[in-house]
Amino acid sequence: MSDLLSRLVGMAIPHEDDAREERGSSPSVGTVSTQNAALSAVRHTGALVAGANLLEATGPLAELTAAETRGVLDAARRELITKKGRGVVFEAATVVQLQEAGERYGFKLSAQLSTAANNPRADVLVTHAGLDIELQLKCGDDKYIRAALRKQADGVVMLVPSDAVQGQAVGVLDFDGVEIESPTRDQLYAQTEKSLDRLSAGEPVVSFAEAAKRALKDSLVAAVIVAVIDIASQVLEKPEQPIDWKRTSKAVLKVTATTVVTSLLATANTATALKAAGRAIEVASIARGTRAAAALVPHAIDVAIDFSRLSSGEMNRAQFVRKASGHAGAATAEYLAFPVLARIAARLGPIGSVIAMIAGGLFVSFVGRKAGEFIHDMAVDLLSAPPAGQQLVEGQVSAAVERLQRETEHEIARRVKKAEKRLCEEPRCSKPHHARGMCKRHYSRWWRRQRRFNWRAYSVALPLRGRPTLAVAGRKQGR
Repeated sequence: MSDLLSRLVGMAIPHEDDAREERGSSPSVGTVSTQNAALSAVRHTGALVAGANLLEATGPLAELTAAETRGVLDAARRELITKKGRGVVFEAATVVQLQEAGERYGFKLSAQLSTAANNPRADVLVTHAGLDIELQLKCGDDKYIRAALRKQADGVVMLVPSDAVQGQAVGVLDFDGVEIESPTRDQLYAQTEKSLDRLSAGEPVVSFAEAAKRALKDSLVAAVIVAVIDIASQVLEKPEQPIDWKRTSKAVLKVTATTVVTSLLATANTATALKAAGRAIEVASIARGTRAAAALVPHAIDVAIDFSRLSSGEMNRAQFVRKASGHAGAATAEYLAFPVLARIAARLGPIGSVIAMIAGGLFVSFVGRKAGEFIHDMAVDLLSAPPAGQQLVEGQVSAAVERLQRETEHEIARRVKKAEKRLCEEPRCSKPHHARGMCKRHYSRWWRRQRRFNWRAYSVALPLRGRPTLAVAGRKQGR
């Protein structure tokens, strides 16, 4: 009897598997690329703010202010002061770049400025995998660098701008096959000049407009690649169907919004943390927190969207919990796999690195989401399955009945909401109602199933608070 009842109800309500085949899902937002953009914002902002702090605490800014006060500041004197400050900015940029690289690539890497300013032996102290490295930074002209090389102390690495490499001086630091390149002399000069101008005028070193422009630029690159990947996946999955531009637009808008938000948050957090840091430059913890936030924000948006669907009746509570578990698994997998993907991308060119980060992020997100859903399904099965070889006691029977009753009430409430809005009552389907509580496509699929199995539908009055009667399927007689 129970088997017959389940078959009758199953024929009346379209199968969840059928609806799932029709809907499809857009690809992940590419959270790994969002983490990459956020860490780039930390490095960029950290180098600017840390360099400005050192310029304000050392000689160049004071010398520039004194020359302006005395009225003796000319172009030649200003250029000389800026060239002096270039070395200070080089130190700050090197420390920030090494600390951020430790978090980006998963290295056991730490860097700090020498405790004493103008240390004749080492400007930056680095520790990598238990090995101590001393860096002496020189960014003057070629003649000055050659003179510094003749006085180079034993065991000290001479680091110079990437366009000034000569002799034993290096412009690239290699850690486990990943090369970290130093800035050029022109880049250091431009950054120093910009910082001195803003410090002397009392303006912030990093403005909100510049941060927003940089964040939007990074997000547009990721959005274009996500659009290409989404269109390619649709063509490969269902070549007979037209491209769903609405789905592609959603993916592009999501990756643009999340990248912009995380980049702006990373910039604001870095600028605030380093505002009064002085020589104690610390961006490793900032980068670590930024990467964690960048892994959570996109999936938090997805969970919020699913919650709105739950409220509107497009999905039930069990589906919402299952999808939330999948998002948690995807966020965890993306956070843990990011250093590996970053090392792979570091060996590619600019375009190849972006493609590798997004494509790798989509794959990692897919695996993490499936793992989260699998763990959720296992937990549900283990908690709901009765003990082997034992009979259910009266309390367990009551609990099971109450649980089934709650699920039935939730399902009825969900269908009532959809019926009031004249929408299809299938989960996660928001198309207009056509017949029997279904849209045109679901109804056609249901009717084809009836004919395939030689069944027909007849109506049985089951009034539910004024709603139209439900249909229960019965076997056609006489055939």
